Amino acid sequence: MFSSCDNEEDRIFDQAADTRINEAVQGYQDLLLSAENGWKTNYYPNADLLGGFTFLFEFNGDGTVETAWDINETVETSLYQVSSIEKPQLAFDTYSVFSKMTDPEVGEAGVGMSGDYELYFERVSENRDTIYLEGKTKGSTMVLIKATGADWTDINKLKDMEAKLMKEEGIHPFYRNLVVEGSDQKFMLSYFEDMRRLNFSYANDAGEYEVISMGVHFTPVGFDLHDPLVVDGKEIQSFIYDAENKMFLVGDEGITAEVIFETEAPCKFKGAAQKYYDMGWDSYEYLSPKLLEKISALSDLGGSGINYFYVSAYYDYWNDVTLYFNDWTSLGFDIAKFEKFDEDQLIMHDGGFDSWDYEEADFMANEGGKALYDILFDPLGWTVVPLVWSEYGATCAIVSNSDPEIFFSMQD
Repeated sequence: MFSSCDNEEDRIFDQAADTRINEAVQGYQDLLLSAENGWKTNYYPNADLLGGFTFLFEFNGDGTVETAWDINETVETSLYQVSSIEKPQLAFDTYSVFSKMTDPEVGEAGVGMSGDYELYFERVSENRDTIYLEGKTKGSTMVLIKATGADWTDINKLKDMEAKLMKEEGIHPFYRNLVVEGSDQKFMLSYFEDMRRLNFSYANDAGEYEVISMGVHFTPVGFDLHDPLVVDGKEIQSFIYDAENKMFLVGDEGITAEVIFETEAPCKFKGAAQKYYDMGWDSYEYLSPKLLEKISALSDLGGSGINYFYVSAYYDYWNDVTLYFNDWTSLGFDIAKFEKFDEDQLIMHDGGFDSWDYEEADFMANEGGKALYDILFDPLGWTVVPLVWSEYGATCAIVSNSDPEIFFSMQD
């Protein structure tokens, strides 16, 4: 008899629990459908390692969701589901652009970006315009905010802001420094687009080189940091692009600061010269506009235009400069020695002309050829600026000490 009562109470309790769960699921479903223009999130799949990606979601009653993101202009339709296993959750059921956040083939091999495609509903803001979710597997945070019609139009502007942060067009010095009014502290900015991370290089109170790495996401007018950068007790998190002056300004209230190109770095990059030499660099990334301008006459020598150029540093047995033309003919110089000095400085010493396709006399008689030779073997040398160091790869910039508007970047 007691057992019968217990069973009856359990049955009633289970029914009540099921009802509560079903009501919660239906409540979240209704909330997702209630947003006239859908929802927006600046999603950081792994905030410790990566920056953020902006997604727009339009959830439909038939279980489909239209998704846009800031990488391209594609809007894709896929499936989603609101259900409850341990607690109410949102699942993106079929492959879409959002799936790239969890795809093991995108990002780090076998790991991906460490995002989640199933996320638990955690809470809803009082005015019901913000939903907070947590990843079921990796614990990533997603904050959905009710989107506006302008968000769907402006999302295509975000990649333009990223392009401005990657490199500003035109001739300018390499060093892009954050200067804060009233502060002696400066930071050199370098952006790594593959990870959407922004590095702030600076000299600490002891005069030593340090780097603060921040994830960023982009806005129609600039970009925001995932966490604030603290300068003399002031928090900097928002940057706005000034198109007229071609610079980023800090947008946080009460702070006057700007990102400007300068001829000097705010710090010495300790150990960079030796690390450059030890890594074995041979992959060209970028040549500055002024460098390209200086060597443009080489196109007349090759007859097919300059394709790319690199400087290799392979310890003591293979050091050279090689320039390829579009027809894959090439020319270059052996480097007799990389003279390393002052922690981040290199001087290249000429080891002789080397080409199967061209004569040294023709190269030196060419205006662009002579300019390239003088630039490379300038006795004032180069500053090695680390941009990205990782276990399996790195990127650095090589900046002329004579003219910081002349630089190139390399990846090993």
